Amino acid sequence: MPQLVPWIPRAGAASATMRSATPVSRDGSQTLDRELWPVIMVPGIMGSRIEMASGTDRIWDPDRTRFMLWLMTQSPDTLTRHYNYRLNPGRTMGSIYDDDNNAYESQDAAERAFGLTRNQRNWGSVSWEYYGPGTLAMQRAIAAQGGVMWCFGYDWREPNQDTGLALKNFIKNTVRPTSPYKPIIITHSMGGLVTRAGCAIHEMESLVSAVIHTMMPTHGAAECYASIKSGGMAGAFAYLIGDTPQEVQCTSSGVAGMYQLMCNNLYPDPTWLSLDSRLGPAGTPSSTTHHTADMYTIYREANAMVGLVKHSEFATGVVNVGSSRYVNTTRRVLSHILENIDMAENYHTNQVRNYCHPQTWLIAGTGKNTVTDVNVAYTQPTYHGTPLNPVAVTTHTATTLGDATVPLVSARALESHANCQGGFVTSGNNEHSGSVNDPVVIPAMVNLIQTARTQTATRW
Repeated sequence: MPQLVPWIPRAGAASATMRSATPVSRDGSQTLDRELWPVIMVPGIMGSRIEMASGTDRIWDPDRTRFMLWLMTQSPDTLTRHYNYRLNPGRTMGSIYDDDNNAYESQDAAERAFGLTRNQRNWGSVSWEYYGPGTLAMQRAIAAQGGVMWCFGYDWREPNQDTGLALKNFIKNTVRPTSPYKPIIITHSMGGLVTRAGCAIHEMESLVSAVIHTMMPTHGAAECYASIKSGGMAGAFAYLIGDTPQEVQCTSSGVAGMYQLMCNNLYPDPTWLSLDSRLGPAGTPSSTTHHTADMYTIYREANAMVGLVKHSEFATGVVNVGSSRYVNTTRRVLSHILENIDMAENYHTNQVRNYCHPQTWLIAGTGKNTVTDVNVAYTQPTYHGTPLNPVAVTTHTATTLGDATVPLVSARALESHANCQGGFVTSGNNEHSGSVNDPVVIPAMVNLIQTARTQTATRW
């Protein structure tokens, strides 16, 4: 069975290895003298640019610095509503923010010959900052052979089940009319969960030649549980999402996709979560034992000893998320959190599980400090010798066995699947969020695109 092997960058690794085609002039316009074949980039969470469904304002746009700075100034109550796909429906943007990035340079003659601009190929739906340079590098590497890069941005707040159907429709209605070949899909992070949902739930498998997953949290990432439970957001995300447990719980309540990134019952390393045996369901010393083979019972635990949210706190209707900042209508927040957990359980336990497209390759990242282990300890505070309510203290441990977000065991989880054709383990310069633009990772992606094209190209 093919295994992932270390990727060793080498000179010319990103160059074309198949017979090249050159642009030719027909009726005064440039075309390619061979058939075109599509490759679709599916980004990860927060990698797509989203605006309100009405088109009146943005919801998330990393390419617009002024907007992101404004977003950082908003109250937790405002952000809780703003990020909630149920309350604030969205759609992806259609135009690249910087017009210069939609223009072709002299080295892009083969791409120009496609007859479709980058905006027409939906590049504007993804963040140029996180995906533009890498997508452009891949496009330049495969353009001469007729490879056409498309992008599928999506509202990452929605459940991956729904987004998987949207991806299927994008392939059928937008990409298919442009090529006689079924697309190769290359995913990043949660984009892999979207693609697997499309195939496993919505019968998209027959529409796709091959799938290349990069840095995919196949069965989750430990830091998602730690972040929601303990509020451990760093840097700008402390302002965009929150820096206390209650604030993160509120602002993430409308982001169903985030809950599907938490470790599920199939996570390869059952020791990732250590729970003090005294952490019982009632928040008191108990003989009850929680098992990582039943993660969703843990997530739903109502006293927040091992669970994500203290239900009684949110049932009051108003929650102080810290520093006298308040979020209202928290009964609805709690309801949405529990709905998110239900959808995540359904995705991982019933609908997708360990699904793997028949022609799948993997790229996993390692060498970066990554949360791989979480510990929830029981403490019994006292006041002048009088016992107070017990408290659960959540801490985490980082190792270099991951890409700074996704532990290696999760990114490699499909490696032993019969449908996995192999792939690479990379030690790049950039952390998880910037890995698609990484000069080490890019040639590995190009290598697998060309391999998939040679071995699995399928006509409609």
